[in-house]
Amino acid sequence: MNREFSKGLDKVKEKDFLGAIEHFSMAIQEDAGNVEYYAERAVAYLNSNQFELSMFDMNRCIELEPKNSYRYSCRGFLKAKMGDTDGAIADYEMAVKLDPEDAIAYNNLGLAQETKGFRKRAEKNYQRSNELIGYNPKRFDEGENKAATVGTTPKNAADEQKISPEINAEESPVIESQPTKGAIAKSVFTSRSGFREFWRFIRNGFKIKE
Repeated sequence: MNREFSKGLDKVKEKDFLGAIEHFSMAIQEDAGNVEYYAERAVAYLNSNQFELSMFDMNRCIELEPKNSYRYSCRGFLKAKMGDTDGAIADYEMAVKLDPEDAIAYNNLGLAQETKGFRKRAEKNYQRSNELIGYNPKRFDEGENKAATVGTTPKNAADEQKISPEINAEESPVIESQPTKGAIAKSVFTSRSGFREFWRFIRNGFKIKE
């Protein structure tokens, strides 16, 4: 492993994100084609509230790996955080196009659509996410739902998720004072842990902190 990159990871563990950025930047100077260096620096930038710089690195990651669905999911989350909901939707749609079995991307696509008021589209994507992790909301409501197979269900997600199974063919935007009956562990993906954990959750199962 690159020495500067390793030092940067150590700084992240210490929550010294500015220090991590310095080391990741030096690693990039040594190897400007390594996507992981940009990815980790993007996380450090985001944790230090430097969103535009984080976006720059995320864009670079997509340039280096245009067929990697995970990169679009990460950028989609940042766009949503920055208030670019339309951009987030576009990235999540690309993510599920590249990886039709990405339950997290379907869930977050639903969250972004719900923000725009497209309730039925959101419910459809929540439902698809449910199917992928093996979650049945009806059985959950009856107290009978069991967690999906270990290793396939996002941690803390299945036991918090409830959604409406009804989906209509036609749709117009619907703005509601209360969120729809639920995305997969909405709070898990938008408020818990750290962005680093969320990023890893998208890749292997990973959650974020605001």
